[in-house]
Amino acid sequence: MGIRGLETFIRHTFDQFEKIKLHNCNVVIDGDSIFHQMYKECELTCVFGGEYDEFYQLCKQLFESFKNCQINAFVVFDGAQLDHRKESTMIKRAKDSITQSTTNDSIVSMHPALLRQTFINLLDTMQVPYISALGEGDDECVSLANHLNCYLMATDSDYFCYNLYRGYIPFESLDIQPREKHGRVYLTAQLYRINSLLEKFKGLQPKTLALAYQPRQTQNLWNAMEWMRKMNDVDEALDFLLEKVHLNSTYELRTKIEEAILCYLEPSDTLIYRFHSTHNSNPNLLKNPVFVQLAQTYLNTLDMNDNQIEDSINEVSQNIKSKCDHSLPLFLGNAVTNCHLSSSFIEIFIRRQLICRALIEVKEKPSIFTYAIPIVLPCFSILFKYEQEQNDLSIIFYHRKIDQLEKDEYVISTHADDIPELEQIWTTMSVYERQNCIKKYLKIPDEFVQRLENIPSEFHLWLMIIHYCSIGTLTETVRLK
Repeated sequence: MGIRGLETFIRHTFDQFEKIKLHNCNVVIDGDSIFHQMYKECELTCVFGGEYDEFYQLCKQLFESFKNCQINAFVVFDGAQLDHRKESTMIKRAKDSITQSTTNDSIVSMHPALLRQTFINLLDTMQVPYISALGEGDDECVSLANHLNCYLMATDSDYFCYNLYRGYIPFESLDIQPREKHGRVYLTAQLYRINSLLEKFKGLQPKTLALAYQPRQTQNLWNAMEWMRKMNDVDEALDFLLEKVHLNSTYELRTKIEEAILCYLEPSDTLIYRFHSTHNSNPNLLKNPVFVQLAQTYLNTLDMNDNQIEDSINEVSQNIKSKCDHSLPLFLGNAVTNCHLSSSFIEIFIRRQLICRALIEVKEKPSIFTYAIPIVLPCFSILFKYEQEQNDLSIIFYHRKIDQLEKDEYVISTHADDIPELEQIWTTMSVYERQNCIKKYLKIPDEFVQRLENIPSEFHLWLMIIHYCSIGTLTETVRLK
C-alpha cells in the first residue's frame, strides 16, 4: 500500500537519490506495482475494456530496452491477502471502483481484468523469469533482491523502509529509452539507499528507523526521526511510548508494533528455496540461467539439506488454513506460485469470500461477475470437497448491483458423486475429461462442442465460456440470502 507522501518527503527534504546508469546488471521487479504504473503511463482509453495490445507493446519496449542494455530482470507478483487486516481497504476500493465504473465522465482510469495476464504473456514471450508469492510480495521482493545481489525496482514507497543491499530504484525515475556512450548502451535511473538517510540522522539505526516510519503520515516523519535518533534501541522507545497509552493491557499493541518492525528488518524469504534443483517444478524460474546460478550460489551457503529446504517450501502452504483448519494443498500452492492459478483461490480457501472490483459497465445491467458465478461455483465445490466437517458450505461474493457494492451468499455442494477430486484434476485428468466437466457445468450443447473439433484444443475452454456468456444462460443457484 505504501506510505503516502514518503517519497516526496525523502526526495525534497534530503535529495537522497543517486543518478545511475543501468548496464550489465540484475534487477528484481515488483510486478504488480510496475504493470499498474505502466498501464497508467499508457494513458489508454479504458472504456472499451482494456486496449491490451497497446499495453503489451509498451511493456515489450521496456524489456527490449533491458535486453539491449544487458539488464537481467526477475519479476515477483503479489499473492493473496492471508489475513483480515486489509479487508476493509479492499471493500472500500471495490466501492470506489463502482463510482468510477458507472460515471458518465469520458475521462476515467480503471485497470481492466486481464491486465496481469497480459503482462505475464509478455514475460513468457520475452523469456523473463517470474514467480508469485503466496501472500504479499514486498518481503519476498526484498529478500530475493538481497540474496541475488540485485537492484529492486517498484513504485511502492514501503521499499524506502527496507535495507536493500544494492538499493531501491523508483520505477518513475527510469528512462526506458536506451542511451549510448563510448559503445556502452545503458538506461538512466535514480537509486536510493537507506544508509544515505541514516547518515542524515546521526544515531538512527535500521530498527529505530522502522519504528519512526510507523506513523505512516509524512507530517510526523521528521519529528519521529528526530526523536528516534535519541533512543538507544526500539525497546527503550516502545517503553516510553506505551507509558502514555491508557489501555488495560499494552501487550497486544506492543506485539503488533514489533511485528510491523520485524517485517522490515527480517523479511520473509520462502521463494528463494524454489530455485532448489530437486524441487524445481516451476519452469518460469529456469528462463534465465543468471538467476538460477545466483540462487544456487546463495543456497550453497546455507546449512540445509534437501529435506530441510523442501520442508521450508511446504511450511508456507501448511500454515495457510481453511475455516476447517485444513492446510492449503501443496500442489495448489505450487500452482499459484507458478502463476497457473489466481491467488483468489487462496483468499476463497481462507475466508470463503471474493471481493470483486467493478469494471467499465452499464449501471442498469448486471455486474459482469454475475455471469461468472455459475462458472466459478463448481470450481469452489471442487476446492472444498475435502472439508467433510461441514454438510453445506457457502461463499460470499461482493459485487456491483446498480451503483452499490452488495454481497450475495451462495451454497456450495460438495457431496455430489460427479464432482472430481482437486488432485485428480491436477494430476491425472485428461484434457478431454476436463472439457467434459466444463461442458456439463455450463450446459454447453453437444452440437457446439462438435463444432470445436477443427479448432486447436487450447482455444476450446475460452470458446465454451464465450458461448455461455453470449447466450446469457445463467443457471439460477440456490441462495441463502
